[in-house]
Amino acid sequence: MVHYSRTHMVSWALLKELFCSESLYTLSWGALFGMTLWVTIIGNSLAVRAVAREPYRRLTSKWHPVYFGLTSGLGALMFSTYAYTHPDTLGYMFTKPLTPDALQGWVLSVLSLVNAVQFFYVEPKTEKVMFKRAAKERAEGKAFSDPTASDELQALSEEFFRLHGYSMVLNTLSICALLFHGLWIGTFGAAGY
Repeated sequence: MVHYSRTHMVSWALLKELFCSESLYTLSWGALFGMTLWVTIIGNSLAVRAVAREPYRRLTSKWHPVYFGLTSGLGALMFSTYAYTHPDTLGYMFTKPLTPDALQGWVLSVLSLVNAVQFFYVEPKTEKVMFKRAAKERAEGKAFSDPTASDELQALSEEFFRLHGYSMVLNTLSICALLFHGLWIGTFGAAGY
């Protein structure tokens, strides 16, 4: 590793050193954390207030699969990279779970798992129910919240809100895992402790 003082000129060696596994790992974490905060808290709350229900459905049906695909992929990449650069991680996860490497392995495993569950199960099922409920609303000429809506429409609505609740819990776990890992990176660096 080349060390530079404030008086040295920027050189090609310094620029090459910037593209190391630690910096790429930190950028991956930043992208994942920013994306998760934006979609989960900011973007969805702005969109639901600014756009009518039908355009909002179409918007989320396009952006959520991409979002959950990216978060799944980045989470798995981060876990793999961390396990590769910290060789004790996988072994310690089961034998010494409270060691730093094992703890970060578990945090990144949770992150990867909840995003994969979102991508492969919760999001597609929620989208299917959402569009089925919308079609039923159009067929009945009633909103899902109308007390005179059919039992089928009310059941679809209950299923949608149940799935949406699961998604919110999984997103909260993802944010907590990212926040904890980000605090770890900020304190100890991507290379470790």
